[in-house]
Order: sequence, then C-alpha cells, then structure tokens
Amino acid sequence: MSYQFKGILALSLKYYLQLFYVVLGFGIVLVALLNTLTDINFSIYFGNLTYSFLTSLSLVYIVPTLVLAAFVNALFLTLLVFIVRKKILQEHRKVYVLEFIKKHATYVFLFNIILYFILFIIYLIFVNTVVSFLIPIFSTIILLLSFYVIQSIVIDEKPIFKAITYAFFFLKKNILKTLFVLFVLTLIYFVISLISFYFQFGFIVSLLLYTLFFYPFSEILKSCVYMTKFDIFKSYL
Repeated sequence: MSYQFKGILALSLKYYLQLFYVVLGFGIVLVALLNTLTDINFSIYFGNLTYSFLTSLSLVYIVPTLVLAAFVNALFLTLLVFIVRKKILQEHRKVYVLEFIKKHATYVFLFNIILYFILFIIYLIFVNTVVSFLIPIFSTIILLLSFYVIQSIVIDEKPIFKAITYAFFFLKKNILKTLFVLFVLTLIYFVISLISFYFQFGFIVSLLLYTLFFYPFSEILKSCVYMTKFDIFKSYL
C-alpha cells in the first residue's frame, strides 16, 4: 500500500510541475482580485478573508469582486482537474472543451456558493453561544463529506447533487487514501504556517506558497486519488 501512496504523491508533483503555467496564470489573477479588497478594509490570512468594518459603499465593490474571484477560482479548479483527468485517461478530446469547462465550472461555482452558505449558516447559529465549539466540528464534517465533490463534478461529469452522492460513495470506499491526502496536506500547511510566523517577510512568502503551491497541489492530489477508481491508473504506479 505504501508504494501506491508514494506513486500517487510522485504523480501529483509531476502534474503540478507540468501545470505550473496554469497555476501561475490563475494565481496572479486571484491574488490581484483579492488584493483589491485590502483597500476596502479586507485582509487576507492563509486564504481566509476577514474584515474590520463594512459600509454600504464598500459592499458595492466587495460583493462583485468576491463573486468574480469565486468564478475565476471555479474556472481554475475545473481546468486543473480536467487536465489531470485528460492526462491519466489519455484522452484526445479536442472539440467541445470550452463548452465542457464552462458547464462544469458553473457547477463548481454553484457548489462552492452552496457550501460556503451552509458553513456561514452554521457559524451564525452557534457563534456567541455556549456550544460555539460545535462550529469547527460541524464545519470539518461538512468539508470532509464534500471532499471529492469538485473532482466528481469534473471527472464523472455529474451535476452537483449526483456528484455529492458519487463523491461520498468514493470517500466511504477509500478512507485510507483520504487519510493519506489529509496527512500530506496538513504537513504542508504546517510548514507554511511556520514560515509565516517565524521568518522575516513570512506572511508574503506563505501567501505565495498557499496560492501557488498548497491550494492547486491539494486539488491535483485529490484528483489523482479520485482517479484511482479507474483501472488505467494502475499503469502509473
């Protein structure tokens, strides 16, 4: 089993390096979009947005910027997962690619909106209560249950609710692989956190590492793990 995990990790790193031009392009766009929020009382901490105060005027800029950033992010994720699938399945699809990306990027965008809305509702329900400790617990459970949904949307070509079913079924059958992914990502995130807290200019470096490495690599790794459901993947190990 260990050799399989090593093979998945090596393949994920290989695809990350091959797709770095895609990562860099979208990373620059996302950072530029999110950076505009710092001028209207928003700050960025490890990819999470916090705010000091909002005005009706600032909301006019914040909401469209966040929506645009979310859709750019959906396009990026869809393209990334699609290329990984294309490489592993050795597809030579040349027609309808733009239509495929647009259709499934819309699904990814809507799924992310639904997911963040649910997390936001959980926050509103339990914040400032005696059971506020349930916020991270419920949030973690929901994030784990939806761990492979984006991969299912693109790889299985399913709409949102069918993708949730497929993703949950895969998760249930592949607990060890999922734990492996969580371990690798937790380790990388821990290293990035150390850089942020203990090195000069650590915040800037950690932001770049999060945007240009951790985030895209996590989706590539999850995609490679999800592709193990296909027999052809065994030839890559």
